[in-house]
Amino acid sequence: MPGTFSVGGLASGLDTQNILDQLIAIERRPIVLLQSRKMGYQKKLDVWKKVSSKLSSLVSALSNLRTQSDFKAFTTGTDNKDAITLTATSSAEPAEHSVTILQLAQQRKISSQSFNSKTDNLNLSGDFIINAQVVSVGQTDSLTDVMDKINNSNADVQASILQLGDNEYRLVISSKSTGADSFHILDASTTDVLQSLGFVTGTTAVKNQITGGVESDSFSDISSAAGNVLKLSSPQSGTVTIGDKTVSIDLSADTLSAIKDKINAANPTGVVASIVTSTENNQIVYKLRIEGTSTFSDNNNVLQTLGILEGDTGAAGTNQEITGSAVNTTDGSTAITAATLFNGIYNANVTNGDTIKIVGKDHSGNDVSSVFTISDTSTTSVQDLLSAIETAFSGNVTASINSSGKIVVTDSVAGASQLDVNLIENNEGGGVLNFGTFSVSKTGRDAIVGDLQEGKDASLKVDGIQLTRKSNSISDILQGVTLNLHQADTATTLNVSVSRDYDAIKKNINAFISKYNDLVTFINQQFSYDADKKKAGTLLGDTTLVSVQSEIKNIVSNQISGLPADLRSLAQAGIDTDDAGKLSFDENKFDTKIQSDFDGVVKLFSAVGITTDSDITYINHTKDTIAGTYAVNITQASTQASVLGTTNLQTGIAGAEVLTLTDKLTSKSVSITLTAGEAIDEIVSQINAETSREYSQKRTSSGALLAGGNPATASTAWSSVDGTATTGDTITISGTRHDGDLVSGTYTIGASDTIQDLLTNIQNIFGNTATATINSQGEIVVTDVDSGTSQMEITLTANNEGGGSINFGTMDLTQQGRYALEISAYNENGYLKIMHDVYGSSSGFSIVQSVNNLGITDGDYAGIDVNGTINGENATGSGQLLTGDSSDSNVDGLVLRVTLTPDQLTAQGADQGSISLTYGMAEQMYMHLQRITDQYDGYVALREKNIQDVMKDIQDRMDMMEIRVQKKRQNLESKFWNLETSMAKMNSLQSYLSRQLAGLSTSFG
Repeated sequence: MPGTFSVGGLASGLDTQNILDQLIAIERRPIVLLQSRKMGYQKKLDVWKKVSSKLSSLVSALSNLRTQSDFKAFTTGTDNKDAITLTATSSAEPAEHSVTILQLAQQRKISSQSFNSKTDNLNLSGDFIINAQVVSVGQTDSLTDVMDKINNSNADVQASILQLGDNEYRLVISSKSTGADSFHILDASTTDVLQSLGFVTGTTAVKNQITGGVESDSFSDISSAAGNVLKLSSPQSGTVTIGDKTVSIDLSADTLSAIKDKINAANPTGVVASIVTSTENNQIVYKLRIEGTSTFSDNNNVLQTLGILEGDTGAAGTNQEITGSAVNTTDGSTAITAATLFNGIYNANVTNGDTIKIVGKDHSGNDVSSVFTISDTSTTSVQDLLSAIETAFSGNVTASINSSGKIVVTDSVAGASQLDVNLIENNEGGGVLNFGTFSVSKTGRDAIVGDLQEGKDASLKVDGIQLTRKSNSISDILQGVTLNLHQADTATTLNVSVSRDYDAIKKNINAFISKYNDLVTFINQQFSYDADKKKAGTLLGDTTLVSVQSEIKNIVSNQISGLPADLRSLAQAGIDTDDAGKLSFDENKFDTKIQSDFDGVVKLFSAVGITTDSDITYINHTKDTIAGTYAVNITQASTQASVLGTTNLQTGIAGAEVLTLTDKLTSKSVSITLTAGEAIDEIVSQINAETSREYSQKRTSSGALLAGGNPATASTAWSSVDGTATTGDTITISGTRHDGDLVSGTYTIGASDTIQDLLTNIQNIFGNTATATINSQGEIVVTDVDSGTSQMEITLTANNEGGGSINFGTMDLTQQGRYALEISAYNENGYLKIMHDVYGSSSGFSIVQSVNNLGITDGDYAGIDVNGTINGENATGSGQLLTGDSSDSNVDGLVLRVTLTPDQLTAQGADQGSISLTYGMAEQMYMHLQRITDQYDGYVALREKNIQDVMKDIQDRMDMMEIRVQKKRQNLESKFWNLETSMAKMNSLQSYLSRQLAGLSTSFG
C-alpha cells in the first residue's frame, strides 16, 4: 500500500525502488543547488564573523591611544634602589629631583609590665582608649583576653604577647602604621587600668598642645554626653583643675558643650574655653579648645578620657626572684609557713645545733656567705631562717615562704640582677632537711622608660627643602609620584628622575599596528583571485567589506585637520603604509618626533579639547560629536541651592528650635535640635555634624521580652522569660540584607539557652551583615553593619509550639539607613547660611522649622543649571555641565564644564571664547569602528544579518521544495503500488486460466 512501499517488481519484474530514487533525484536537483548556494553564504557569514572579531581586537588596541591620559606613561630612575624607589601615575610630570633621606618613619611600640601568666585572671577592670576606640577590661580577663580585645577594636594597632622567660609575659602594642603620632593610649576610668597593666606611669602630660593652650581629642557629637559619644562602658566623673580653678565634670551627663560652659563658668584666670570644628575623613568633628593655660590636674582620668592629657608611657622594672625546688610540709600535705617551727617540718628530723649555710651573690654580683644555726628546734622557726637570709644579703632581699611551702628570695632592687641564692643544709644531727635547688623563677628586668620603640615621622630633603611625613611611602610631595623610602643616610644626596615612558607608548602603537595589519591581511585574502586555480576569495567583490577597507585606509592615510603642517599625518611620525595597505613603524623617526613635540604626537592620535577661557573646561564627547572649533556662549551661570538667614545669631539663638532639612535628590531628612542661647558657630557645627553623619538601618521589635515583669537581658534564660518559652519551641527568622538578598532560618530554643543564643542565631542567618542586641526595654534591635541606604528588613515569629505566648510584635524601622547629605551650613558674618554642595536645579533642599528663630523662611530651595549655546547650537545644562543636544549637527554630545559664577558672567558677558576639538587618528578610527560594529545599526552587523536573512530565505525555499518532492514521491509510490497490484491480479488470472485450460485438455484427451 502507498506509504510503506519498499520492495519493487515482484509482480511486474521492474526495479521500482531504483526507478523511484532516480525520479526523485531529478526532482531534488533544485534543492541540491540551493544547498550549495546556502553553503556559500555560510562561508561568507563565517568570514564576516572573523572580520567582526578582528575589528573588535582593533578597537581594543585603539582604546590605549585615543585619550591624552593614554600617553601619560612614566618611568622612574634613582641612584640607589636600595635607598629609594619611585612609582609614577598618569598625573606625573617629567622632572629630576635631589633627595636626602634624613630619617625613616617607624612604628610606635609600647610594653606592659611583666606577668607570671598569660591565661590567669588579671583581676582588673576599667576602660582605656586606643586611637579613639574603647577597650573594656573585665575582672576575669587574662592577658590574652586583653590582647584579643585590642586586636578586635579597629584601633589600627596590633597587640601581641612577648614571652621573656618561664612564667614571664608582657603585652606589646604596636601601631600598624608609621609616624610620630601613630597611636595614643589613654586611661578612661577611675581604676587606672593602664597603670595597673604597666603601660603608663602615674605622671601625665598635655596631649594636644596648641599655641597658648590645648585641645581635646575629636568628638563626632557635641549634643550627647561625652562618655556616650566615646562609648565608655561606665563613664566617670571627677573634679579637675584647670589653671587656678577646679571644675566638676561628669562624662556620663555632660556634653562637650556643657564642659566648655562649666570651664567658662568657673572662670579660671585668663582661660577661655570654646568648641572648634574641623573635617576628618570627610566628617565634621569637634574639639574642646582651652586657651590661656597649660596647667592641668586630673582626677579619675577625666582629662585623659577627653584627650587633653595622656599618661607617660613606661613599665616598671621587675625584681629578680629565686625559688627553692623542695616542697616542705607539716604533715605530708600542708605546706609549711614562716611560723612553722623546725621540729614541725614533716620527716626532716632536725636536731638542735644543726646549721644551714647561706651562700650566693647579691644584686651587683658580690659574694654572700653566712651560717644560720638552729639552736632549739622547738623555738626556732622558719621565719628565723628567712630573717637570717635577709641579714646575709644586707637587707637587700626579701625572703618568704610561698603557698607551696617553697622558700622564695626576692631582690629588693628592681632591674637586671645577678642575685643568686643557695642553702646548704648540713644536717649534723643526721636529719634530712632539704630546701631544694634554688633557681631563678622571675628574671629581674630594667624599667622601661617611655616607649619600647618611639614612633617617628620620615624626614627628608627634596631639592633642598626639608619635609616630614608619617609614612615611608610618600605620594603628596611630587605630583603623581610616590617616593618609597628604604634607607636613611644624612650624608648622601640621591638623584631621582621621572621620565616619559616612550617604550610603553610605542608598545601600544605596535599593538595597534599588529591588529591593523592582521585585519588588512585578512581583508586582502578575501579579495584575492588565483587565476591558475580559478579560485576567488570568499568575499571578493563584497561592497561592504570594500567600504570597511577603504574607510580604515583613509583614516590612517589622511591628514588630521587643525594640526600643524609638520605633524598632521602618521607618516610624519614614522608610521607609513606599504603597497598592500599594511603599516610599518620607524621607531627611530617616532622617537625623534615625540621627544621634540610630545603634545603634537598626542594630538596626532587622541582626542584633545582646548578652550580659550579658563572658566570653560572640555569634559567629554561622543561618537556623534564633530571635531571643530566652536564658539561658547553662556547666558546663565549655575548656582547651588542656598538660603541666608536674616537673624544675627552671633550672641545666640533666641529660643529652642528643631530644624529639619530634606535633600531634594534623595528625599532623606535630618532634624537638628538647637538650644536657646547657642551661638552661630555651635549651630553651624551641629548642622554640619548631622548632615555629614552616615546612619545604619535599625529595626526594633514593638514587643518587649520581660522576665518577672522587668526587661530581659541577653543573659536571661528562656525559661525565665514571661510568656512561657518551652524547650523545643521555634522562632522563624526571615528578612532581607542590606543589598536586598533574602535570608531565612529557624532558631530552636535549647534547654539551657539564653536570649543571647537567639541574637547570635539572627546574626548568623544574616551572614554577620547585621548585629542583633536587646535594649534596656527588652526590645530586640537589629542593626545593619553597613551604613547608607539599606533594604535590611526582618520578621521574628515565635511559633509557641509549647503553648506559650511569646510575641515580638513587628520589627519597626527606628533608624533609616542613609549616607551623608550634601548640605552644609556656614557662618556668614553671624548669619546662618545653608547651601547644597552640588550645583544645579536637581540638587536642592527643603526647610521646616518648629519655630522661626533663624530668620529663614520654610520652603523649597533649588540651584540653577548653566544655560547657553555651543557653536550657536542648542545645549542642555545640568549643574555646571553644558551638553550639546542630540538634535545638533555638530556638537551633539559635546560636554563642557562651566565654572562661571553669576557675578563673573555679569562682568564678562556671554561670550566665553571657543572650544577647539580635534580627533587624532586613534580617536577617529575608534569612533568609526564603534559605529560600523554597533550590534544594532552598524553596517557590519547589518551585513551579517543580511546574509543570515538570505540563508533563512534559502532554507525556507528548500523546506517548501522538500515538501513538494515528498508529495511527488508518495504519488509515484501510489502509482507503482497500483501497477503492481494490477499486474499481480492479471498474473493470478493468467495462472487460473492456464490451470483451467490444462484441465480441459486432460478431460478431452
